Amino acid sequence: MDPLLAAACGVFGFFVLVAGVAVSLYRSKGLPGLQRWCDLGLPFIASALAAFGMQHLLGAQSLVEIVPPWMPWRLFWVYFVGFALVAAALSFTLRREIRFSAPLLALLFLLLALLTDLPATIVEPRQWLGWSMLLRELSYASGALAVVVVARTIQNSARSHQLFAVARWTITLAIFYFAFEQLAFPQLSPGVPDLLRMPSWVLAPRLLTRLSGLVLISAGVMLVFRRHAAYGAGLAGTWMVLLTVGLYVPIMCTRLGTAKAIEGVDFAFDTLLFAGTALSLGRAAVALNPTEAQEAGSRMHQYAEG
Repeated sequence: MDPLLAAACGVFGFFVLVAGVAVSLYRSKGLPGLQRWCDLGLPFIASALAAFGMQHLLGAQSLVEIVPPWMPWRLFWVYFVGFALVAAALSFTLRREIRFSAPLLALLFLLLALLTDLPATIVEPRQWLGWSMLLRELSYASGALAVVVVARTIQNSARSHQLFAVARWTITLAIFYFAFEQLAFPQLSPGVPDLLRMPSWVLAPRLLTRLSGLVLISAGVMLVFRRHAAYGAGLAGTWMVLLTVGLYVPIMCTRLGTAKAIEGVDFAFDTLLFAGTALSLGRAAVALNPTEAQEAGSRMHQYAEG
């Protein structure tokens, strides 16, 4: 993709992020700290969807090869996905009709996983990156399911708990897989696994990647236990936000104006999307069990006092 168009995708995602964060902070006034922080998962997801959706619309020709060859009207589906992602981003940002956009987004990510990532993984099952891409898409679908749980506000209903369980275990599996990959391949960048090597300006790059693996293992262990799911999701989401701001945004900035500009945009917003996915899972955990937020708030208050 042309570097200027890649920059336009990043700028659009940034503006959606600013707008979404402003809406989230306004609507979450008075909520406990954990719940308010996890509520930011929605604008994080929206900003990534906006950037990726614009990438589909502005660089459709370069993405046609991703569409399975047996599907008709391949260029049409690239544009369709682009418009769908932008529509979901606007819905999440404005907090309008989320009860419809969130399940449709979950379905979209599920289809992407089944139609693109799963066949490639079956063909080359020993390629660890293929499993990473499959789990990544399934995690994003699960994050959308977590948004459904919050948006429908059917607290304590059987269906809400079932959706939450599917989302929690899928994201937990992905977090453990990502963690062990980062411990096994410390020369690669942390966060959502890819083949990107750490830049030369990063101090102790292998140590950072190993630390990322340990943080994600800690988050995964907490997610295994339902009582601590909100804390585990919050830890994973917070770590991904730190990686986005401290590592991938600088990488994106250094690549703007070059042939690898779109890769920098992808890395930054991919990590932010997983951060939003994890935080949305934490938000759903609190929605289904409001006492978790109250307990977290009381613990923080006790810590501040003494």
